[in-house]
Amino acid sequence: MNLKTKFSFTFSIVLLLLPLISNFMIPTNITTRIAQFNVNDNLKSSSYWIISPIYINGSAIGVDAHNWTWAESQPWCTGNGTLINPYLLENITIDCGGGSGIFIENSVNVYFIVKNCTIMSAGTNGGIRLIEVQNGTIFNNNISNNYVGMYLDQCEGINITKNIVYDNIGQGIILLLSMYNLIINNTQKGSRYYGLFLQGQSNNNTIIGNNFTENTHSVYDGDGIKIKNSNGNIVTENLLKDNDRGIQILDHSNENEIFDNKIHDNAEYGVLIQRESRECLDNIIYDNNITNPLGMNAYDNGTNTQWDYLNQGNYWADYLGADNNDDGIGDIPYIILGTDLSQDNFPIWDDGPNPVPIIILNSPLEVSERTFGISAPTINITIMDNDLAEAWYTINSGTIRYYFSPINGINIISINQTVWSALDEGSITITIFTNDTQGQEVNLPILFTKDISSPSQPAIPYGNYYIMFMVISILSLLMIASRKSKIIYS
Repeated sequence: MNLKTKFSFTFSIVLLLLPLISNFMIPTNITTRIAQFNVNDNLKSSSYWIISPIYINGSAIGVDAHNWTWAESQPWCTGNGTLINPYLLENITIDCGGGSGIFIENSVNVYFIVKNCTIMSAGTNGGIRLIEVQNGTIFNNNISNNYVGMYLDQCEGINITKNIVYDNIGQGIILLLSMYNLIINNTQKGSRYYGLFLQGQSNNNTIIGNNFTENTHSVYDGDGIKIKNSNGNIVTENLLKDNDRGIQILDHSNENEIFDNKIHDNAEYGVLIQRESRECLDNIIYDNNITNPLGMNAYDNGTNTQWDYLNQGNYWADYLGADNNDDGIGDIPYIILGTDLSQDNFPIWDDGPNPVPIIILNSPLEVSERTFGISAPTINITIMDNDLAEAWYTINSGTIRYYFSPINGINIISINQTVWSALDEGSITITIFTNDTQGQEVNLPILFTKDISSPSQPAIPYGNYYIMFMVISILSLLMIASRKSKIIYS
């Protein structure tokens, strides 16, 4: 499946689920079907429980087996495991004492929800541990102060939504050999190794709208998201901030799609693609805001990484190019260091709109100096713009344009003598026009009087006045150059 088809398939599933479920989504095996239901229907309310760790083995047999039949008999479990009435483990507080708080395995044929629970003091197996599980939802729990927050092993169709996953000193969320899971709108921070770790063929998962922050202080890790030997995952609309590395992709992780994320203020790398024993192929990374002033924005040791898609690249805070045509795309590629010799061909960049041209009248300034007789006026103006295109003047709002070649600085314009001689005496408006290469146009109308009984006025200033106008023009040009301020893409 190519990247575009894969994205359309998986992301369409997410969009289909969102409007149909109140507050959160209930996954099933996404490879076979999508199941939706309202979690408020057909569910009993439970009390507030402070209990010992829970272990459920869906395939266990026997009277005393800790299977779902056993769980259904417990006061902290309601529902019957069907699509419309799933098992609900709700409002539970568990101090794990170094083990797992809720451990469920070998459960593929029932539906269940873990909701509004507080789980603490778990060890390396995780506060919530799922092995060979499908059709589960982990919703709105506080899974903090463990070594590992959540650990999924060989799971499909699990929905992890709106959980708080703080200060789990090892890892926040781990997926191993787990596919087609949804990780949505969780808030994770403060792990030493990874906020989210996809490993060992954890393929085709969707990670959307999460915060992965403050994962630091490990010598080789400290990642917001780490993807290892896993393919086809979608990572979008996440905040990856204040980690050692925002996202790391390594060891034969292929065709992952990373787009529309904010990757900010990570100490070492924003995006790091590494080759361990096997290379990473055909990952696509675009439309991200990558701003990491303390480290490198990106480093790419992969193969055929695509840093733009459909003429849309990424915003790079350290981009040194310009956007002279104001199309929102930098005029030169952004070069990414690493063995792949990568570049973003369409870096998102806006250095601000080009300022409109400016016309300043230097002479004749006074109305009393604008009476001319037989001789046509000469006008002294200053024109300023970084991208001048054309300049012309019209007389009395006429449609005929009298062109002249503009320059940045002082321009001396001698009005066409033949045209002036043909004009009747009285008030005459001469309008100066100029535009730039972006099509921005300005004009300056100047009112004159033609009186053949009066001598013409000199138009060009001399001596110290001329020097003064030259200085004004130079300073104005410097101001024009400084007006193109950088606009930060957010």
